[in-house]
Amino acid sequence: MSTHLLYEIGMTCTHAAMIRGGKLLAQGSVDELSQLDREIRGYTYEIHVTSGGDMLQQEIKSLQEVREVTLSNNKLVVIAKTDIGSTLFSLANKGPYRVESLTPINPSWEDLYQFYQRRE
Repeated sequence: MSTHLLYEIGMTCTHAAMIRGGKLLAQGSVDELSQLDREIRGYTYEIHVTSGGDMLQQEIKSLQEVREVTLSNNKLVVIAKTDIGSTLFSLANKGPYRVESLTPINPSWEDLYQFYQRRE
């Protein structure tokens, strides 16, 4: 399948190749293509809290692997250098805050396409 509608890829394909000007930029599964993106731009997580978001934000900021933590409308967005999902899960379960959900955010096909286009 050839398309410029990237959402179609995510709905129908398990693997993809990205081509520009007849040159192959990248190919593989979404996990394979995502790996380099995560290594460079970071691993992203969303944490929804019902209370104690400020305290949790401060704890997360103290982690060496963390690049950035923002809090807005009871949602923390964490960008880390490495996969710290299990560390975040442990923090979320031990503190005086109430965590509703912790979700790793995978790059979309659009994100991946833009990432590989800029790398070329």
